[in-house]
Amino acid sequence: MQSQTAAGRRAKGAGGARQVNINLGTPNRGAVGQQAPRPDLAHMQPGNEPPICQTCTHPHYPSEKCAVCGHRGKGKTYLLVAKTTAPSCATLHFKSFDQTQEAQAFKSLWALARIIRSRVFVEEEGIAEELEFDVHDESCHHVLGFLGDAPVLCARWRVEHPNGWENRELLSTKMGSTAGPMAVIDRLAVLKPYRGRGFAAEVLKFLGEDAASVLQGTHLGKEVLRAIAVLIPVDLTPCLSDKLREQGGFHVMGNPFMDARNKAMLRMVRQA
Repeated sequence: MQSQTAAGRRAKGAGGARQVNINLGTPNRGAVGQQAPRPDLAHMQPGNEPPICQTCTHPHYPSEKCAVCGHRGKGKTYLLVAKTTAPSCATLHFKSFDQTQEAQAFKSLWALARIIRSRVFVEEEGIAEELEFDVHDESCHHVLGFLGDAPVLCARWRVEHPNGWENRELLSTKMGSTAGPMAVIDRLAVLKPYRGRGFAAEVLKFLGEDAASVLQGTHLGKEVLRAIAVLIPVDLTPCLSDKLREQGGFHVMGNPFMDARNKAMLRMVRQA
């Protein structure tokens, strides 16, 4: 007892502070204020990219809310909606761009379009990258389609004159007069999870309006835009060609031909 009392007086010392060391056998947590890493959150540490959600196809962790569509985890409500109704085209919006825009803006949008075309044409269809991206990309007008903040499709258009086309007489008959320069749409690509929802028809409508608007401000003049042509893969006909005919008023023009990528294509035309 006497030794304990003396130890107590020494412990109080200056200011009466008392120091007590207690070892509870807990693991060392490192410096003060730091917590030991949690194994269940290791995938969320800085430098680890979030996985692609199998439900909404956007990158986010199962425990986090998707920044694009608001989906979280694998809720049955979202799965039910996804099976019964497709996202409305009203939420689909477009951005058109070309090299006349500010360099950084063009570079950012072109990078997104290049990713979409690479996934669809290079990875899915096996087209060589040097053939997919050609000299027309420098002079074409490009369009990106967004669903919320997520880019889901792209296309491009350019002005061509049909003088060298086969069946020019048929073209003149369909258009009601000798056709002048027209907007030619190609490289239309929709990411796989977003196909079959009518997005292609929406972007074709926008492309026609975009071409008319751009040409109106050029030296060609508004009255010159006679028609709009779209190049579609032969392996998607007759399903796609029937839809373009019924919904867009397009007509098949000429015979199938091989484009620079050695891909069989079909030309369909309608009045502008």
